[in-house]
Amino acid sequence: MKPILLTYCFLSAIFLPNSFYQKTDPNTFSDSSGVCGTVVFRSGNYMPSIGEKKSANQGKAIEREIVFYELTNVNETTANGSFYSNIKTREIKRVWSDKMGKFKVLLQPGSYSVFVKEKEGYFANRFDGHNNICPIEVKKDKMTELNLVVDYNAAY
Repeated sequence: MKPILLTYCFLSAIFLPNSFYQKTDPNTFSDSSGVCGTVVFRSGNYMPSIGEKKSANQGKAIEREIVFYELTNVNETTANGSFYSNIKTREIKRVWSDKMGKFKVLLQPGSYSVFVKEKEGYFANRFDGHNNICPIEVKKDKMTELNLVVDYNAAY
C-alpha cells in the first residue's frame, strides 16, 4: 500500500502543477475559448495638460504572472487599495505574459476575475456594477481580448 501511495504522491507532484501553471507562448495555441491580451506597467504623471497632445506613452510592456479565479466579489477577499489577498474563490489558472507583455490562455466558457501578481499582492483595478473584481467573460469558441494596465504608481 505504501509504494502505491508514494507513487501517486510523486506523480501528482510532477503533473498537477504543470496542468495548473503554464508559461505561455501566444503563438502556440489554436483559437478556441480563452483570453488573450497584453500587460503594461504605468508609473508617473499621466495628468492631461492644456495644449499638450495626448501622451504616446501608454506604458511599458512587462512580464508578469496573471492569475484567473472564479468570478470574485470584493466581499470574498481582503483589499488593501488595489491589492488583494485572502481570495476565497477557487483559483482556475496561472499564466505568464512574455517580454512584450503578451499572453494567451485557454479557458472554459464562463466568468472569471483576473489578477496580476505583484510583490505587494494580487493587483486589479477594474470592477463591474456588482463589485466583482476585474471580471471577464469567456465565450465558447472565442478568444476574449483583455489589456491589463498595472498603474498603482501612476497619477491621472
